Amino acid sequence: MQIHELVNEYARPYSPYMGNFVNHLPMGQLALYQMNRKLEDIKSYSDYYVNHFNIDLAKTNYPKVHSIEECLGKRDLYESCLDAVRESIEAEGMDKVIRRILNHYSYGLSSGLFHTSIRLFYAVEGFKVDHGLKEEVARALAYYVTGYKEAKKFRNKIEGPEFKDQIKNLIQDLYINNLTESKSSMGQKMNALYHDSKYLDKGFVIAGDEEEKIRTLLGLTLPMHDHYQNIIILHCTTGLHALIGLKDYFDDFSEILDIMSTCIITHLLTIDGLEVQDISPESPEKKWEDVIALGCNSKNVHTIKYTYTCSKLDKLYALPTLKKSAIRKITSE
Repeated sequence: MQIHELVNEYARPYSPYMGNFVNHLPMGQLALYQMNRKLEDIKSYSDYYVNHFNIDLAKTNYPKVHSIEECLGKRDLYESCLDAVRESIEAEGMDKVIRRILNHYSYGLSSGLFHTSIRLFYAVEGFKVDHGLKEEVARALAYYVTGYKEAKKFRNKIEGPEFKDQIKNLIQDLYINNLTESKSSMGQKMNALYHDSKYLDKGFVIAGDEEEKIRTLLGLTLPMHDHYQNIIILHCTTGLHALIGLKDYFDDFSEILDIMSTCIITHLLTIDGLEVQDISPESPEKKWEDVIALGCNSKNVHTIKYTYTCSKLDKLYALPTLKKSAIRKITSE
């Protein structure tokens, strides 16, 4: 048994959705594989997942489309889009199709609470160790296209040291709060914000190089998640991890990070009662191998994914708060 066999077996029958929620199983499988390579454990978790969650079946009868572009933002055309993506991959090559979709539709990188980017990143990363996951890359691309929800980009820039104080001002801004207070869902709130020109002028991205932008964003989301254990904040971090992993496909990654910054801030502004949190300087004594083992034993797919994200980001940025944040998530269950 190989990882592509497990992922493909459990992904082929299903769509990316569970009603109004997301089918996380392929992401959970690949996160577990990257952390411990224990295929029997992944098989056991896969059986648990399909028995405990009602994943939408993929349609067997669906219309044919003539291009990937026809499917943009049309969830009901997932299966049609998958056929079109497969045809494009066969004609152009996988990397070329990934690059084209990500650069043409870069404002969709936070769609579905960042899950479209996360699933694609996990698939691409998995393909590097098992080429049988090319099939999963195609599914992830079809999900990215059909799940597309367009974001925007803030028009101003500020320096990293000012970032948290200015975020506090946005959270307390009466104009922004008036835009969102009558809206009941995260999607409605984000739609109201993105379609308001004054909001886009009030917001800001981070000046500096790519690493400065990433470290500044992590300095915001990690302590917030530790304090609130909020699923939106969690996905701001796992979504950023996905973007970093897909970096080589973007023509202008610094520009992409500006879009991502806008998306993260806008997602955070949909959370009621949010306050900016300070980073704790303490570093846990636990070794990463022990933290990863604990994360892999969880049945919560978000704990699995978050443990994986924190462990990988720590290798890149060596932030003590990443290990602390993973432990905090694991022990909060």
